[in-house]
Amino acid sequence: MRAVLSHALLLHCATGWVLPTHRRPQTLRASAAEDPAPSPLTAPKRDERAEWVTPTDWLASPDDVSEHEQLVPLYVLDGPLVPGSQHEVNVPAEDAGLVRMFDDLLATGGRRVVTTWGVRDRNGTCLARYGCGMTLEKITDARSESGGRLQWRCAHALGRDRVRIHKVVARGA
Repeated sequence: MRAVLSHALLLHCATGWVLPTHRRPQTLRASAAEDPAPSPLTAPKRDERAEWVTPTDWLASPDDVSEHEQLVPLYVLDGPLVPGSQHEVNVPAEDAGLVRMFDDLLATGGRRVVTTWGVRDRNGTCLARYGCGMTLEKITDARSESGGRLQWRCAHALGRDRVRIHKVVARGA
């Protein structure tokens, strides 16, 4: 009977159910760092979902913009650009809105444009709420070299600044 009991006790000790009686508990010592860096796991979570400027945020006229808001030309793309890179824009002669935007930039001496990502769906066009500032570096007349297909050939530098778009003035305004 004793042999069966000792085998049962050994079996329990091997499986972790019963601690052997001949072991003494060890005292573990640990030291903490003096100034531990905050863990990224304990940091508050950021909301990484995209925000969109929907047609309800669009204005019919530039006169609807308050004095606290700044009007900046908006260039909408079908994909995101990398901040800090260079971007070239070939302005087609038949794209009246884009030609007008660059004509206005030349007339006013402006060089700043905001670019953002646009998506079309069944509800219309939605624009990403955040964009990137672009600075016009070079603009050349491209009518002669393109046979009249292009109006302007432009080179932009994309800044690293992030721009929040509050409202959009409709293109025809």
